[in-house]
Amino acid sequence: MIKDKFITKFDFDLTGSQLAVSKWDWKSVNDNTSEEEVKKIMNENQFDVIPIVNKADVIGFWSTRQNGAFNGGINRHNISDAPKLYYQITYKDLIAKFFDEKRHYFFLEDKDKILGLITLSNLNNHNSYIYIYQILSDLEIGFSKLFKEHLDAKKVVNYFKENKNEEIRKKVYEPYSNLVKENIHTSIFDCLYISDIHIILKEFLNGIPNNKKSLNKYSIKFAKKYSDLRNTTMHPIRDLFSQIEDIETINDLLNDYEEIKEILSK
Repeated sequence: MIKDKFITKFDFDLTGSQLAVSKWDWKSVNDNTSEEEVKKIMNENQFDVIPIVNKADVIGFWSTRQNGAFNGGINRHNISDAPKLYYQITYKDLIAKFFDEKRHYFFLEDKDKILGLITLSNLNNHNSYIYIYQILSDLEIGFSKLFKEHLDAKKVVNYFKENKNEEIRKKVYEPYSNLVKENIHTSIFDCLYISDIHIILKEFLNGIPNNKKSLNKYSIKFAKKYSDLRNTTMHPIRDLFSQIEDIETINDLLNDYEEIKEILSK
C-alpha cells in the first residue's frame, strides 16, 4: 500500500550470504595448482581459505594452519570435511556458530551445493557495522525512553552537575548546560552516552519499575564493552573482527539485545 511507503523502518535482516563471497565471485585454484603456487596466491591476497574447483565443482580447499598466518603452512582438505552452514543463516546464528565452534571460516551451501565462503574477515563487511550500530542505537533510544518515563530529570541533572569526577561532569552536564543556556529545549536523557546507561542504572535503580530492574545485570557491559564497540562502528576503517575472541563481544550483544528488548517491552 502507498501508506506503507511513509513508514520508516530501521530494522533489516542480514544473512550469511550478504557478507560472504559467492562461488561466482571468489578466487579459486584448480586440482593441479602446486602447493607453493597456492601459498603464494593466499599470501598475496591474504586468504585464510581458497577453494579448489574442478570444472565448476568445488572438490576441496586449502586453509592456513592458523588464522591470519598467511606466511605459514597450509593444509589441503576434501570439501566433504569442510564446515558448512545454510547460506541464508541469520546474522545472529552466524555469529553464534563462529563463537561456539571457534572457527574462522565456513562454506555456505543449499541442498548440498556449495554456494559461497565466509571467513572472519568477511564479517568486517560494511553491512556488519550498520547492523551492529542499529542495534546499539535502538538500545540507547530504548533506555532513554525508559529513563524519561520513570526518573526525575532534575535529580539526574544535579547528580551530573555535582559529580566529583570531572570527566563525567564535562561529558554530560556541561553539554546539557550549554544547550539550556542557548534556550534549546532538551532533556538530560538526550545528552547521555551509551556508557552512561551503566551510571544511571547504578545510581537511580530505585526509580526503575520492579519489572525492569533486571536490566541492571547488563549495565556493566555498557560502561566499556558496548561503549567501545559503538566507537568502533563509528569508524569502519577499524576491524570489528580480527581474531576469534572478537566474536564474543558481538555474540553477547546479540543475545543481550533480544533479552533487553523483551524487558523494556513489559
